[in-house]
Amino acid sequence: MRFKQSKWHLSFKYIIWVIFPLFLNFLVEYLQRETILETWRWIQTKPYTFMVGYGIISLVFIGFYFLTARTWSATLITGSLFLVGALINYFKMELRGDAFVPWDLRLGKELSNIMEHISIEFTPQMMGGILFVSLFFIGTLFLKEKKISWRARLVGLSVSLISFMVGFYTLFMNKTNMNALGIYEINWDQVRNYNYNGFLVGFMVNTKNIIIMEPNGYSKESVENLLNSVNVTSENNVKPNIIMIMNESFWDPTKLEGVTFSEDPLPTINKLRKEAVSGWLLTQQYGGNTANTEFEVLTGDGMMFLPNGAMAYPQYVKEEYPSLASFLKEEGYTTVGIHSYQKWFWNRDEVYPALGFEKFVSDEDFNDPEIRGNYISDEETIKKLIEEYEKAKAESDAPFFGFTVTMENHAPYDDKTYPSRNISASAEGASEEVNLMLDNYVQGVKDADNALKQVIAYFEKVKEPTIVVMFGDHLPMLGNDYKVYKELGYIPEGEWSAEHYLDMYTTPFVAWNNYALKKEDMGVINAHYLAPKVLSSMQVELPRYFDYLLEMSKTIPAYSNYVYVDGEGKAQLEAPEEIKNKKQQHWLLQYDKMFGKKYSKGLLYQK
Repeated sequence: MRFKQSKWHLSFKYIIWVIFPLFLNFLVEYLQRETILETWRWIQTKPYTFMVGYGIISLVFIGFYFLTARTWSATLITGSLFLVGALINYFKMELRGDAFVPWDLRLGKELSNIMEHISIEFTPQMMGGILFVSLFFIGTLFLKEKKISWRARLVGLSVSLISFMVGFYTLFMNKTNMNALGIYEINWDQVRNYNYNGFLVGFMVNTKNIIIMEPNGYSKESVENLLNSVNVTSENNVKPNIIMIMNESFWDPTKLEGVTFSEDPLPTINKLRKEAVSGWLLTQQYGGNTANTEFEVLTGDGMMFLPNGAMAYPQYVKEEYPSLASFLKEEGYTTVGIHSYQKWFWNRDEVYPALGFEKFVSDEDFNDPEIRGNYISDEETIKKLIEEYEKAKAESDAPFFGFTVTMENHAPYDDKTYPSRNISASAEGASEEVNLMLDNYVQGVKDADNALKQVIAYFEKVKEPTIVVMFGDHLPMLGNDYKVYKELGYIPEGEWSAEHYLDMYTTPFVAWNNYALKKEDMGVINAHYLAPKVLSSMQVELPRYFDYLLEMSKTIPAYSNYVYVDGEGKAQLEAPEEIKNKKQQHWLLQYDKMFGKKYSKGLLYQK
């Protein structure tokens, strides 16, 4: 039964048009802040920001109304769209300590795969939100609406779209207008961005950042001057086999205070720290986004210059892209990429050839491999690496570059990961959940260390000069909202210091060779410095771009969106102005390579 067309009926319809976006906007923020009081406090302090969010929802609602010519469908689509976005943001915040950003929408299969391993529990707030949207939807089903002509619908839809675009351009593309309404761009910390600006406005600010702006001073002359100013390391002339292993979630759990281990979980790493090259890798990632660290190491480019939360492989590598692999390929190397997981993940099946890998080995190329935890074991992955090396050597005397990415120690770390363990870890006074996660994670670390031991044992017997490098991509996600780290006092509940950022974004690395082994502690370095620093120390000739990074590392040892490390190894939240200028020069070269006119082509990876 439907209401008869009447003035009351029309009033009810337009009340819905006004009230529904208002309450939906409140709900979106409520789901992020979890209490009505906190949500109301935020609205009181940021009324203009709240009204901008209201305007966004209203224009979307009106657009869908004219598109479908029904209030109920506009209510359902708009409600579902913003409610799902708010829920995704909530779960990502809880699980990863990071926000839902526009470029997450491009993950597709990766996102659905990640969700398979996540346990989602709906809170009363979420159920209330779903009920709220449902009630409004049910109420609009009883509305009897006049038929709208296609011309009127087209005009209405056009007006809403144009209004949205004009509003976006005049507000989000204009820093002065944003600041006048109390909206500030905090793209280096998306959690702070969303807490301060609200989910909707924070998301729209990020949408603006999809547009990559040309750096100041960008020109052919500026690019060439930077590259021509580099001191080329021409005295280096060794062409060793180069084995690089990026080990999933590899970290040093002995950094956690108050944790007791049944044995040393890192005997090989600790041995190499005494006799080979070692240090700490500053990355932009925590708990995931492995491919971004991989991108930095292989290309020398920095993720800190790209929108926070961006994924380099699926977003930016669409054609041939200069990297360490392409340089070594030009130098006569056989180049092989190995990843013990599905080849489409992070677009590696398309990206690896673009980076210069002649061959890509994925999980489907393993023959009945051993599964440890939920994935192919590190030991099996190392066997595949050695197998590919031997195949390459049987076909050619060319030096071998093998870049291997493991999967065994990927989250979650629950009772199903390692039902039986040969190493244990426990923290006195910690919860059962924390100790279980520690136990399982440490088993994976022990397996990773043992796999490295096997690699070195094999290449110790090889007569050809060979380098083996192993590093972690990011710290493990040990529980929702940094549960293990917080419960054990590794980081605080509140604001982080520069040292806390350093602790949460640095992973260990070691580098061994069989021809000129010497001890060197490189301290904390950026992920994009790893190849230049390690290969140069082992007498390998570098491309000009890596020589540039090597020079830069002397001035800026490590920096990210969160923390800066000076020449004395001291962590700071803010870098000096001269350091910012150096960073801008790096961005200028990277911009030319990624988005610009490629003035550096022919120079960048020249010796």
